[in-house]
Amino acid sequence: CIGRWCELGSSWITVHENMRQELGMPSDVLYMYSTALHWSLTQFTPAAMEVSATNGLERLFSVFVVLTGLIVFSFFLGSINQALSQLRSRSAQETHQNMLVRRYISDKQISIDLAADLLAFVRQRGLGRARSKVVFGDMKALDGLPRALLVNLQLEVGLPILNSHALLKHLAVLGNHELRRLCEKALKEARRIYG
Repeated sequence: CIGRWCELGSSWITVHENMRQELGMPSDVLYMYSTALHWSLTQFTPAAMEVSATNGLERLFSVFVVLTGLIVFSFFLGSINQALSQLRSRSAQETHQNMLVRRYISDKQISIDLAADLLAFVRQRGLGRARSKVVFGDMKALDGLPRALLVNLQLEVGLPILNSHALLKHLAVLGNHELRRLCEKALKEARRIYG
């Protein structure tokens, strides 16, 4: 029964070749390849096509392709939905924080000049976060950095800053150890957004 069901005596290829021969058109590989590509694209879109399954094996393959397309499209749609939801949540949190600042200003009867400065800071902080330089504290992935790597990173980031100062440039003559200690203990990156 299964052998008869999967019999490949007739397939979409032979049906299509016979149809083209009846119309007096030659059957070439490029045409057959483009027809197969067209069929595969119609399985993922609402487009129609004259090629259809002519035996059980082709029908099973068609069902498999349609289900695979449905699953892939669902994952794709779900990831877009999740990204939009996160964006909406972040926007709602910022809006809520801005509302709290405005309510605080109103409840405490803050002067107009100070209120304008506070609101400008909040607005600029939101813009500044996207445009400001990245500092070490922003990178949570480097929280557990080994001390030797951390010191080397601080030295590489700090040396150009120290060398830009005339007095500290002469400290380099004393040796690398003092510069290393200065970079490690005295320099700290900070983001400046307002002011």
